[in-house]
Amino acid sequence: MMAPSFATSTNMIVKRDSNQTSPFSSPSIYNFNVTRVYESFCNFTLDSCNWQQLEVIDFFDWKRKIDYTDNNHYMAIQSTDFLIGEYADLISPPMMLPAPGDEIQVSFKYTTSAKTHGRIYIYAMYPRYNTQLHFIGRVAPTLSQGWTLYKSPTFMPKYSTYRVILRGILREKSRQNNIAIDDVSVTRIEKTCYTKRGQFYRGSVNTTNNSLPCFPWKTQPLHNLPFTQQNYPNASLISNYCRNPIDSIRNKPWCFTNQSYGQWEYCNNILPCSLSSIGGASYPLGSRYPIALVSFYHDNGYGKAGRLVIYHEGKWGFICQSVMSQTTINVLCKILGFSSKGSIWNGSRLEIDYGPIWQNSANIICPASAISVSECHLGPWNNICDSYRDTWIICNSASPATGLATTASTRTSLTTNTPASFSPSMPSTIDHVYINNGKNSTSGLVYVTTENRRGIICSPHWNINSANVVCRQIGYIGAYSIDAHPREILVRSALISDIDCDGYESDINQCRLKMSSIYTECSPSKVATISCNNGQEPYTTSYNPLNCAFSYGFCGWETSGSSKWIWNAANSTTKLAIPNNQPYIALVKPAGDGSPIEAILTSPVLERFESSIRVAFEYYITNNAFESLVVQCKTTDGMTSFLHHNVAIRKVFKTWHLDKTHSLTTSLSLFRVQFICKATSTVEFNNSAIALNNIRISGTKMYNQATLSPSTTVAIAIGCSIVAIIIIVAFSMYFVVFLKRRNRKTVISSNMFL
Repeated sequence: MMAPSFATSTNMIVKRDSNQTSPFSSPSIYNFNVTRVYESFCNFTLDSCNWQQLEVIDFFDWKRKIDYTDNNHYMAIQSTDFLIGEYADLISPPMMLPAPGDEIQVSFKYTTSAKTHGRIYIYAMYPRYNTQLHFIGRVAPTLSQGWTLYKSPTFMPKYSTYRVILRGILREKSRQNNIAIDDVSVTRIEKTCYTKRGQFYRGSVNTTNNSLPCFPWKTQPLHNLPFTQQNYPNASLISNYCRNPIDSIRNKPWCFTNQSYGQWEYCNNILPCSLSSIGGASYPLGSRYPIALVSFYHDNGYGKAGRLVIYHEGKWGFICQSVMSQTTINVLCKILGFSSKGSIWNGSRLEIDYGPIWQNSANIICPASAISVSECHLGPWNNICDSYRDTWIICNSASPATGLATTASTRTSLTTNTPASFSPSMPSTIDHVYINNGKNSTSGLVYVTTENRRGIICSPHWNINSANVVCRQIGYIGAYSIDAHPREILVRSALISDIDCDGYESDINQCRLKMSSIYTECSPSKVATISCNNGQEPYTTSYNPLNCAFSYGFCGWETSGSSKWIWNAANSTTKLAIPNNQPYIALVKPAGDGSPIEAILTSPVLERFESSIRVAFEYYITNNAFESLVVQCKTTDGMTSFLHHNVAIRKVFKTWHLDKTHSLTTSLSLFRVQFICKATSTVEFNNSAIALNNIRISGTKMYNQATLSPSTTVAIAIGCSIVAIIIIVAFSMYFVVFLKRRNRKTVISSNMFL
């Protein structure tokens, strides 16, 4: 039984002659020649356990320190001598993934001696392929009296060999502003095979070599057997799955087979992991001459201005500040992922006081057509720098043709070296969005505010996807159109000069934005207008809570939870891997989001009128990021569910699937139906989505609550009194007229006989 091989990119893998020297054989800060390990644990007592500082590519270093009160060693950063926004990187030893599909978790203890404004970011990196960092998790320490344990979301490495980077950021200059870490661990979660003695095997095999079923760990005999979840909280001693706790003397996963006598056996069909082959690009970090922009960290991400560095002979080095042609600057910005326009930035007062000086900026000459530094002319290495200042450049944000840069640090892109459209002079976050100057409350111009400024959105790329995000942020379910005609445009100054949303975001700060640092006039053709759908369409036979195809909205169902279901009209252009030929509602977990989520869809109050209740629905799922979809029936007083149905959503991918709950025979009368969907904390490299459609509920009817409010009752009473008075007055007037006519006729008749 061989583990499947890792997927690799054919344009990145190279075959070399056995006599050819590999670029990876030279010494490097990334330790390409060091033996890879499956796990890493370091308490820094003796040394740093092959965790290394990354020089030049960051701003300062972690320091190994000791607490003499208990002789405890740890790593720490302190912001006294550094500028706000600088950071220090600590990189793990070369790590090896046992098998495709296995997951990794990073954990450490941290503490701070003050109410710090710092952060610890955790990234994965693949130096054999590129320079990109992939976000795993973040810690924002607060004032604490001791050490706090942090466990990252589990993630699945893209390649068989990887590194973990711990980035410490301190955003306030103070001797008391520091962060310390200890007991740093990188562990794997093995699912299909095991390494060493199987201490990290977490698969679901539960039979032995002799085909005996395993007993649950919690039912093992009590006489002197220490293997309990309490004694081994990190051993995952759950259910009856085969395990091998760390202190066990056995050499592979096993389990108990006899409850009375504590007999055990090794488990069946769990094989040792085979060492995976090493792939990679032609050169370390994916290029012959890798470059990077080392920029300050701000609240909204990394800036577009930074120190220009270059990798050579296994080290990152400086580029001495001198003259550099505009064409070369533009090419370097393009290679770095920005639009092809930039300039020398003179905002840095930093002098080179450590690290090699590889190049002089005047000697770097790139043709306008270059797409890599290898196509540029470079000067001699180990340059002598007269100015002792490093080269800083500022690049414009990516153009709309290549994708706008994001202003949100929670953007779904996993690549942290994607340029962020942030600079100190520009607003960083939109605080408020609203509609005004329309024909009604759901249409008009889109206004945004930030930092005591107000403006409109002026975008040549304004579309229905961005409009849907704006409408949902305001409180509606989506957008009808972007062709609303406002009464007048009171403010023409643009605060956002371009916007590009995928359509599923909950906030425009999660979209790609281009902010305006100063007020700019907007031509009428670019002014963003909008008409929102308030979701208040009247019920029909095919659009109601009991028979909902989501044609016009949620059919009276409500969404709640840590994440929300979003409505998509038929032929929607939302960028999800779901067929758009029919309307649906969807729950989206963006790529790179490692937090667990829960979304709840709740019906209006229903009333049972048949002996049994059943729910039928269709669902569509894009991948295995979702853990469960539960359909349950809940009484109006919030008591325990009466109907539930676990949907095996991991079994059917990328197709609409019809499912039905079991029939429930019950005496309950008033209740609500709920769909509860949960997603794991696993970090996915692509967007994950689950969609619902065609919900049908049988055996129930809409509850017609006829209870009237006190004000309504008073109004009806007053109305009835007025009507009664009118009737009495009218009758009285009629009676008076009738008597007068009768008396007149009597007088006339009497005169006729005189």
